[in-house]
Amino acid sequence: MGKILTKAWDLPNAEPFQTYQFDADDKKAKNNILCLTSLGMKIDNEGYGYGRHGWEDFAKDIGGIYALHLKR
Repeated sequence: MGKILTKAWDLPNAEPFQTYQFDADDKKAKNNILCLTSLGMKIDNEGYGYGRHGWEDFAKDIGGIYALHLKR
């Protein structure tokens, strides 16, 4: 997961995906994975389980980041 995140971080023009600016009062945004930074923090905190379910959660989160930024 970390290697995939590093590759995504280093892609050309990846800056919009690296951090997400949200309103300080938006508690929902603070708890969601909205950028590569928050994804990396979840990896560092061992927020993904081992095995298939961990990879499915990781894929859902990284896909959500991509989809969010496509909308923007």
